[in-house]
This record gives sequence, structure tokens and C-alpha cells, in this order.
Amino acid sequence: AGDFFEVVSLGPDKAGFFICDVAGQGVRSALIVSMLRGLIEKQMLVAGSPGDFLTGLNEGLKHLLAESGVEILATAVYGVVDLAKGEIQLSVAGHPNPVAVFEEGVRQLVPPGGVRGPALGQQRGVVYQSVTAPLEGLRRMICFSNGLQKATNAEGEEFGVSRIIGIVERGGPLPRVLEQLSKSVVKFTEGAGEFRNALCLLAWEVEK
Repeated sequence: AGDFFEVVSLGPDKAGFFICDVAGQGVRSALIVSMLRGLIEKQMLVAGSPGDFLTGLNEGLKHLLAESGVEILATAVYGVVDLAKGEIQLSVAGHPNPVAVFEEGVRQLVPPGGVRGPALGQQRGVVYQSVTAPLEGLRRMICFSNGLQKATNAEGEEFGVSRIIGIVERGGPLPRVLEQLSKSVVKFTEGAGEFRNALCLLAWEVEK
């Protein structure tokens, strides 16, 4: 499968989190994942800036794809949590927007239009932007790949974001929430054949 995530330490009070969904399965997807993991290592000098991080990742991937003659779709979210500054930065490359748990409720984050860039490896010269928001009131964030949101049942209905939010709203320990998301989407697709979607979930929470 082409879904994977990375969590990187950027200091004692700072961490970066990355989730990526490479379209398709098999050898070609695995090759792209290998390319991306290598490129991530090269981008660590700018890992404190989500926009710069995705910009460099896109340029590197586009160059490697041009050399190999491969075309692929890879979506991603990269964010940086800074506890010392009490803020989070987020940049999106064609990926589903994360779901966040705030003190006042649960909702899907929808960054400004200019922050949401195209999928990685599609265009050269794309400058990805990032949005910064305070951590105050934010308790949890759940990132997920398309395999969760786009899974369909026998009637062709998508699992969708509303079901994801409903499960997250029930609360409980974070590992349990992720387990419920995985089990629920598999149950939802019963009757539509064997579940073949790749699932990738990455979540974190701010402890009081």
C-alpha cells in the first residue's frame, strides 16, 4: 500500500507530523513511498516550516518522477506542533483535511483556499502555504487517508467525514477511537466485497 506517516522531533517542545497517500497499490506505489521517505530526510532543514517542507518535497518528487517516467498521485498533510509557542502550523497537498477535537466540539479543519495546494508530484514550481493557529482549546487531531473517507458500501455510498466526526465525538482513549474508526469502516463496507482499501490513521492529543 502507498499510505504511510512520519513523526519527527524538531526540539524538546516541537514535533512535525506527516501523513501521505500514494494512489494505487503494489510495486509502483512502494517505489514512490521509498522515494518520498528519502526526500523527507533531505527536507529536515526546513521541517519547521510546513509550507517550505511540502514545497521542497514536491520539487524533489517531480524531478524523480520525470527521470523515471512514472506518473503518480500523492496527497499529503504536514503539520508542526510547537508547545513553547502554543501554536500549530498546517499545510495541505490535495489530502483530506484533518478532524480536530476542540473544547467546544469536533469539526473538520478547512484551511483557507490558498493553503490547500495540489497533490505532490503533479506540478513544478508550486509554492505551498501554511496556516498558523493557537493550540488553546485544541485537544486532539486525527489525520486519515482517502481509504477511510472514500470507502463505499454496497449501495455506493461513501463512509464520509460526517461518520468520522460522529465516531470521534463519542470520545474515549485515543487508541480506542482509532480502533473504532477502523472497525466501523470495515463493517460499513460489508456486502460490497472484500475490504481492500488501504487505511492510514495518525492522531495526537494535547495533554492537560
